[in-house]
Amino acid sequence: MYRINSKTLIILASIIAAIVVIVGVVCMVIIFTGNSDETVAETNTNFSDYEENNNRTTTTTNNTSTSTNMQFNNTAENNNMSVTNLASDKYYYKQLDEYGRIIYDTLEDNKENLKTGTYEMDLSTTFNRLLSTEDGEETLKIAYQSAWNAFSYDNVDLFYLDITKLQMMIEHETNFVETIYKVKIGRGNNATYLSEDFADETAVEEAEQYMENIRNQVVTALSGYSNEEKIKRVNDWMIDNLTYDQSSGENKYNIYGAITEAKAVCEGYARMFKYIMDGMNIPCILVSGEATNSNGDSESHAWNYVQLDGGWYAVDVTWNDPVIIGGGEPSEEQRTRYLLKGQSFLQDHKEDGLFSENSMKFSFPKLVEDE
Repeated sequence: MYRINSKTLIILASIIAAIVVIVGVVCMVIIFTGNSDETVAETNTNFSDYEENNNRTTTTTNNTSTSTNMQFNNTAENNNMSVTNLASDKYYYKQLDEYGRIIYDTLEDNKENLKTGTYEMDLSTTFNRLLSTEDGEETLKIAYQSAWNAFSYDNVDLFYLDITKLQMMIEHETNFVETIYKVKIGRGNNATYLSEDFADETAVEEAEQYMENIRNQVVTALSGYSNEEKIKRVNDWMIDNLTYDQSSGENKYNIYGAITEAKAVCEGYARMFKYIMDGMNIPCILVSGEATNSNGDSESHAWNYVQLDGGWYAVDVTWNDPVIIGGGEPSEEQRTRYLLKGQSFLQDHKEDGLFSENSMKFSFPKLVEDE
């Protein structure tokens, strides 16, 4: 019988160990596609003498309800006005868990790169320990969706992204010793994660510059007013210049539709209002939930909370902009029905911090008591 000596055994053991380490296999790539946060339905005020569908044409930019003449040119110049940090900055970010914050930070750090529509964010083995646990994959899936929701609610200028095309990918790399998990966020099998209206980074930047120019002109025109007066005048300006339109395409949910096309639904109104408040350094957040109109019908809706003198107040520009049957403009009372309101606002507005499926539930600031 042939005998194997101890030296030969050691050599064979070394070879086998090396093979074990070398034979790594990528078992699976799991892709998570985020749910769009554009789930807020198109709801508009429906008082007894109003109709639900808004067919009002855009009026002149001269605000007839105030003494401020806010007429803006449509050039794409950038006045380079600075936007400083606000009390509402990253309001929803602060509610995320540690995993959600890592993903949010990654998105924020690559905000400029996202404009390319193809840039891939490599988180490598950041979540390896989490994904090695029994419920790790589900936990990370919720963290990803929650991070996107917080990011898009804190940053209303992400009009160019299609979240359904921005995907989180998990790779399993297994050898006979352990499994290594790597995470990337990118386009997956899509050609791009930009929305269909933007072909490339140049198109995004041109649209962005145009909207910044409009915002800067509003900021300049109202620079001498108090924050309370600025809020009131922006409310009036939006009412005079926006049309509530359910049929205006996907941009009806974002600031691109509201500013460049002057057409939007409630979410577009609310995002535009926050966009301008951010430029004025007035703390403002985007809020979603349900609202009950005068017919008793409840529908998904979006509005804003702003902070004045340390207290939070509600503003619903959409419902301040109803359509009068037979034509005409809303009265001053109608324009301010949902402007800077406290707890009474919640009589027909119900907050819902669950922005989408597979997400954590966010909380909102408490409104001031009505005087």
